[in-house]
Amino acid sequence: LLLGKEEVQSLAREIIPHKGIMEAFQKQGEVDFAYSIPGIARFRVNLFKQRSSWALAIRIIPLKIPEWDELGLPPIVRELAMQEKGLVLISG
Repeated sequence: LLLGKEEVQSLAREIIPHKGIMEAFQKQGEVDFAYSIPGIARFRVNLFKQRSSWALAIRIIPLKIPEWDELGLPPIVRELAMQEKGLVLISG
């Protein structure tokens, strides 16, 4: 979805949860916050300035955390995740 400059600013102003967030954005040029639509979805939002315009990066966070079995991962991944000590690196 591509929004114009005014649409991005309007959307950002509508979803910013309180004025402290806007003050931080104006001071720092970037801010992260959470936004939710109760019973529908939660979002992580990054509001930043790009080429002297406002920009938004919005990531949806599922309301329900999936169970291990629902993820379809190999059993070794669960074993690694449950380790109490150590550093696990997975690279490719």
